[in-house]
Amino acid sequence: PMHFDNSVFDFYSSLYTGASIIPINESLTVNPRKLIEHLNQLKPTIWFSVPSMLVYVLNMKALRDSDLPSLKTVTFGGEGFPKNQLKKLWKLWGNSVRFVNVYGPTECTCICSSYDVSQKDLENDELLPLGPMATNFYHVILDENEEEVKQGEIGELHIGGPNVGIGYYNNQSKTKEAFSPNPAQESYSDIIYKSGDLVRQAPNSNLLFFSGRKDNQIKRMGYRIELEEIENALNSFDFIKESAVIYVDTEKHPSQIIGCIKSDSYDSENITNLLKNFIPLYMIPDKYFKLDKLPKNQNGKIDRLKLKKKYIIEN
Repeated sequence: PMHFDNSVFDFYSSLYTGASIIPINESLTVNPRKLIEHLNQLKPTIWFSVPSMLVYVLNMKALRDSDLPSLKTVTFGGEGFPKNQLKKLWKLWGNSVRFVNVYGPTECTCICSSYDVSQKDLENDELLPLGPMATNFYHVILDENEEEVKQGEIGELHIGGPNVGIGYYNNQSKTKEAFSPNPAQESYSDIIYKSGDLVRQAPNSNLLFFSGRKDNQIKRMGYRIELEEIENALNSFDFIKESAVIYVDTEKHPSQIIGCIKSDSYDSENITNLLKNFIPLYMIPDKYFKLDKLPKNQNGKIDRLKLKKKYIIEN
C-alpha cells in the first residue's frame, strides 16, 4: 500500500534503475492463486513484500513449481520470516532466486541494512541476520543507561546518518522520545533515532542480529523475556503455519504469556513438550489460543494489539 514506508523505496528505486512497477489490485490479494496467475502473465523479476504475504501464499498452497520462472530476487522485510516457512519457499526457488532480508525503520527512509540468505542460514531455526549497516548509515547499540554495550551483548539499536529523519512533524513530545543526541559524539550535534529494536552485533563481525522489540520485552518472575524468542521457537515447528506471542496482565488473566497459533494439527501439551527443547521453562506460554487466521494490520504485519483484544474478549 502507498501509505506503507516501503512504497517510497519501491517508487524511487524503480525510477532510479529504470524498472517497471506492477500495481496489484487489492481484490487479487484475497485470492492468492489468482494473484500468482496474474503475476505469471506480467513476468516480474523482483518480489518485494512483508514475509506475512509470502507465508499467506504458501499456506494457501497457491505456489507451484512452474510459477514465476522470471523471478530473480525475493526481497522481504518489516518482520521476521519464520524459518519453517522460509524453508518451503527455498525448496521452490532456492536454486534460481536470490533471497534478501532487509531492515529499516520508517524514520530512516527507509532500508538501512540487508542480508543475502544462503543455504547455511536454513540449517538453524534462528531469525535471519539483519546484515551490516548500509552506506550513509551508522549504528550505536546502547543499554538502558544509554551506554554502549560490548560486542555480542543485547541492547537497543540507535541509527544515525544523513538518511535519518530529524523528528516528527508538529509533534515535539514524540520527537523527544524517539530522537536524541548521539552520546558517543561530543564535538558536534549528531541526532540518532532510537529504533526500539533489541539487537546484538556478532563479535568480530559487522552483522547485526535481531533479538526482539523493546516494547515486546516483559519482566516476569525476575526474568527479562523477549516474546519474539518464543515466537521464533514456535515457528520452527512444521505443523505451525503462523504464530504470535502476546502478554496479558488483567484481573481475569494475571501475568499470562499466550501463544496465538494457526495450525491444522493442534495439541497444546505436545507444543509445550517441544518448546522445552528450545527455550527455558519460564518462557513457556501459559496458554494457547488457536485461530483460523492471525489478524493483520494495514501493512500486512501481524497485529498483536488486535490479538490481545480478541483473546481478552473471547476468554
